[in-house]
Amino acid sequence: MRHTLLPSYERRALRFEYHVRLFVVICMSLCIAGVVGVVALFPSYIHARIEEQVQLDEAAQLKKNNDSSGQASLEKQLNADTIVLGNTRNDGGSMRASKAITDVISLRGQVRILSMSFTSLSSPTVSLTLQGYAPTREDLLSFKERLESQLAGGKVDLPVALLARKSDISFSINLSYSYP
Repeated sequence: MRHTLLPSYERRALRFEYHVRLFVVICMSLCIAGVVGVVALFPSYIHARIEEQVQLDEAAQLKKNNDSSGQASLEKQLNADTIVLGNTRNDGGSMRASKAITDVISLRGQVRILSMSFTSLSSPTVSLTLQGYAPTREDLLSFKERLESQLAGGKVDLPVALLARKSDISFSINLSYSYP
């Protein structure tokens, strides 16, 4: 039994006040621990944000380098060539057309070929018109020479008027040759 000289209502008030103060001290300790925890996590947050920005910059740089290297445009051109080759396989002259396209594409070098049109596929002789762009006169002449050497017995018709310019030449070449 507790012996105190305080009356019971004073003891209850004192006990209540003790519990309230204990509760306030515990809440204050939790708040201080929360603030210390947040402050301790702040450098980690800053480091994570900086790393995120570095990674985003590297990804943007890689994408920029990929686009500037011309890989994307080369892939598009190869896909377009594949579609053209696939479409030519559906008709009777598909083997000749496919062979002609492959021969011309493999010989093009620096020359850009913008269009090809076949005027005759049914006979053993293939007639083909190429339109394109050559950066220099030398590139166009070397393309013509490569065509002539590859298509032995064929005819490569390049108008002389196209050779008047030294650079940025738009051309149209007529080819006719026979496949066995």
